[in-house]
Amino acid sequence: MNPHIDLLDPLKCSKCNICSVRCADTHGQSRIKKVDSVPHICIQCEDAPCEQACNVGAIYLQDGIAIVDQDKCVGCKKCIDACPHKSLYVEDLIARKCTLCLDADVLIPACVEACPNKALVINCDEVEGMEKE
Repeated sequence: MNPHIDLLDPLKCSKCNICSVRCADTHGQSRIKKVDSVPHICIQCEDAPCEQACNVGAIYLQDGIAIVDQDKCVGCKKCIDACPHKSLYVEDLIARKCTLCLDADVLIPACVEACPNKALVINCDEVEGMEKE
């Protein structure tokens, strides 16, 4: 299973928006799509339908994580249509999605680290192994 972020318990989410603020602080703008003020984060599908749907090659996989090449993206929204979880969005004609802070070079994504209620958790073998130690 690819690493991804889970909303562990929707009832724990207070809709405080701290996850989005920390994401924006880390990346210049939030990559978290909100649905009714609750984070809706890419689960990094094994088969990456968003990548398959992109006919300009703007989405590629890096370490099992789907990344959007902002220079290639034309904002056509085919990736959104293909996403079974609808966790991508388009802003300024560029598709946006969670990358698990891969480009920030951190082990725990900023939103998970910032959540005061621990509603968000990273689901990945590497992190789970560290928690058991």
